[in-house]
Amino acid sequence: MPERSRHRSADAARLEGAIHWFERAVRCAPAKPRLHCNLGNAMRDAGRREDALPHFDRALALDPGLAEATIARAKVLDELGRTEDALTAYRHLEAFEPENLHVLLGLSAGFVLVAKQHRLRAHLPRAL
Repeated sequence: MPERSRHRSADAARLEGAIHWFERAVRCAPAKPRLHCNLGNAMRDAGRREDALPHFDRALALDPGLAEATIARAKVLDELGRTEDALTAYRHLEAFEPENLHVLLGLSAGFVLVAKQHRLRAHLPRAL
């Protein structure tokens, strides 16, 4: 087995182990928003983006100002191509932390992408 494949397999196994333990922790302490956020992060890292979203949502239901959960949720939404939803998530956090660098960068990148999409939609009919 090539070295790189061995590392990927080991990383995947570690992530699945982390997911398992965070799931147990969430069952033991469901009112802890950081546990839900950590479980969501582990799922995101494992490529399970759709599975991660409910855990970020639960973390935010428990602590609406939890920056880590909002930023992670926005990144997952953006990775899933849901740019408008990602922008909404960043705007939510902006109300709590208007100077947060991650929020400012996320909003900037999202606005640029949305503007490009609008320009593409406007010019596409003429190109056809």
